[in-house]
Amino acid sequence: MILRIQDEAFRLVFERGYAGTKVEEIAEAADVSPSTVYRTFGTKEGVFLWDELEVPTLEGLEGELAHHSPAEAVAAIVEQIGSVELHVPVAEMRRRARFLYTEPALQCALGEAFGRFERAVTRMLGRRGTVTPTEARILAAAGIAAMREALEGWALSESATDLADVTQAAAASLRRVLRG
Repeated sequence: MILRIQDEAFRLVFERGYAGTKVEEIAEAADVSPSTVYRTFGTKEGVFLWDELEVPTLEGLEGELAHHSPAEAVAAIVEQIGSVELHVPVAEMRRRARFLYTEPALQCALGEAFGRFERAVTRMLGRRGTVTPTEARILAAAGIAAMREALEGWALSESATDLADVTQAAAASLRRVLRG
């Protein structure tokens, strides 16, 4: 249901624009009630910002932390983003990402969403007990910055750059910075 609602929301927004797309129309297109949309996503912005990569990324981080240092685990999840299987073709995901980075009504909310994700990564790193709270926060911030740079660069690039190549390069840069 979540993906269906989001898919319909993007279909409508690409036809009508962000301001011209109402939650009631999204709900009708997805064959759910507006209250279901609000209950699931909280806001209209939330429909577009919900990220199917968030859960696999956090699960991947948990797995990486079992076998690697926190710094390497964070770099590994940056790299892995490019290989997560998505429910839509890559070209459609790029189109959606480009929309998120260029729609003025969503730019602030996108930054807030990355902030929430950064705090989730910080908490996960902190629970391991192998880094101080400050180190956990710095590692999370660096990892999220690398993700943001990779995703925004990929979304806004005019070249046919592969997402996996972009996230691998971002992870390599992150590793170099973390090693000093």
